[in-house]
Amino acid sequence: RQATSLALLLLSSLALGACGRLEEHVRHADEAYRAARYGDAEEWLERVEIDVGELRIDNQSRFYFVRGMSAYRLGHRDEALYYLSIGKQTALQPHGALPPADAEVLERTLAELMPTDATFGARAAQTESATVAAPP
Repeated sequence: RQATSLALLLLSSLALGACGRLEEHVRHADEAYRAARYGDAEEWLERVEIDVGELRIDNQSRFYFVRGMSAYRLGHRDEALYYLSIGKQTALQPHGALPPADAEVLERTLAELMPTDATFGARAAQTESATVAAPP
């Protein structure tokens, strides 16, 4: 009985440690994104993508926002559309809201990327200059 209790305590400690590590990766990715190091942000998020469902809902929203916006800044429009679409839905969940400035950027970017025809791919860029403001 004592061994079972100890094993459960150890497993819960590992799970909490893993969740904290995942959230730390999302925080590092967010910092890289805000510093315009989009490739670094993607790299941080690739490490946790398989476990994103284990994050708190607010961190899931942050994950999808940063993943999508980093892809957008790197010119990966289809990937950006995918992640930002999930991010929008995640942000609508209770406690999943993004900060207002990020939510506005997400909406503007999705409007730019959303296909207007019967395709699933993101719309091509209209001009060489980005129509979405750079991160603060």
